[in-house]
Amino acid sequence: MSLAGIRTLVLAGCTSSSTLILRLYLVSLSYQEGIPLNSSSQVNPNITATLNDFVNGTSLEVRTGYFGLCVSHAGGIWLCNSNSSELARQFRPFQDPLNLIWASQKFKDGIVFSGLIIVAIAFAVIAIAILVTFPGWHEERTIKDGGVEYGGVEYGGVEDGGVEYGGVEDDEVEIRDVKEFPTRSHVQIALAATVAASFLALVSMVWQHTASVAVATTIQDVGYGTINSKVGASAMALGWVGLGCLIISAVGMLTMILSLKLFTDLTDK
Repeated sequence: MSLAGIRTLVLAGCTSSSTLILRLYLVSLSYQEGIPLNSSSQVNPNITATLNDFVNGTSLEVRTGYFGLCVSHAGGIWLCNSNSSELARQFRPFQDPLNLIWASQKFKDGIVFSGLIIVAIAFAVIAIAILVTFPGWHEERTIKDGGVEYGGVEYGGVEDGGVEYGGVEDDEVEIRDVKEFPTRSHVQIALAATVAASFLALVSMVWQHTASVAVATTIQDVGYGTINSKVGASAMALGWVGLGCLIISAVGMLTMILSLKLFTDLTDK
């Protein structure tokens, strides 16, 4: 059930300049010196040299998250903002000659979609809220020889043996820790919420992974080696781990439902 926290952390990527948040990006674009590629399908083989003249040793890097962009500044300083126009005003044309800030904003606005993740988190929170209502451990007091339960009256506060309580001496009372079974309807609702969250998380992760890899590869190719693109490994790993936790939770609740059904069938016979 840790998807709620994990996916919320992923959504927060590139919204601030803290070290942890900076590492949670979808795609990173930066400049590098391009190496000419000799191919018979290239009409203009000198394009790499032309782009190298534009880049001219620029070290700017742009990282894209679900709700923000982070751009490296001189001396390793990072500037983060959800508005690309505000970021672009902080740099001069020679610092971002190929408009990587603009390209990252187009990727965030046109391809990245956080709606599925937000709905998945909502379903996960619903499942967690239902799990919290499950009965916990409590003490059950019974008479050893008769097996009669003390009608809900709390027994305690007796330190010395031989003191009578309700006509029964305390050394004749057996205390056990018991835990009641949750109702089947509660478990079924929690299972339904978890399955829905798992499905939405799966779709969002496939979308996130496929889109990030496709965009990173395409931009690197059209940049003819002058643009270095990377897919955020930390964000991808956290997303898949969260999905795995949801699937494990769903399997556990399904096992609980089947166990309750089996127990009910056995006790009814």
